[in-house]
Amino acid sequence: LIHPFLPSILASLPHTLDSPPRLAVAALEALGDLAAVSHSDLRPWGPSLIPCILESLRDRSVQKQRTGFATLGLLVGGTGEVITPYLTYPRLLPTAAAVLPHAKRAPWELRR
Repeated sequence: LIHPFLPSILASLPHTLDSPPRLAVAALEALGDLAAVSHSDLRPWGPSLIPCILESLRDRSVQKQRTGFATLGLLVGGTGEVITPYLTYPRLLPTAAAVLPHAKRAPWELRR
């Protein structure tokens, strides 16, 4: 049902990730929701989405980092590409792990 709209939705998301944190967080949440419902349909866009999520993990905004972390989990879990992104982007795992010490006071659903 959503497959015909994927290209246009995904084409607009990377541009909003450079926006103010509130808009970027909304875009990341939309991407996570999209990954949860479209599953393997997102595989062709994985190489263009992972760098955007990686940038959000490097951002100074804690909310953007947390949302990027959750979106990364939804994207790799939804597409089934659990190992490939970490092999393709060697800085992804250390960057994602660096977010965790800052999330000690984060809600449990983020830390699980």
